[in-house]
Amino acid sequence: MLNDNILEVTRVDGTIVRYSDIDDDLKLDYVDITKDGETTRYRRNVIGRKVVEEGQLQFNGYLTKILELKKAKGLSDISKE
Repeated sequence: MLNDNILEVTRVDGTIVRYSDIDDDLKLDYVDITKDGETTRYRRNVIGRKVVEEGQLQFNGYLTKILELKKAKGLSDISKE
């Protein structure tokens, strides 16, 4: 649990996408998608491989945005003005 990286995104249409990296290597182990009250888990198997690959791209994009925001906040906080 302490080494898990979980990111949950709620889209405008109400779809919830939960990106899960359970071994702290920043590579997704599975993606849960909740749409219309039904949750489906996709893993790196024959059924979910493409979903997880696309999820990995989205996860990486979100992590990049989060990093940029945190850096900007840190620079703003340390600024003398």
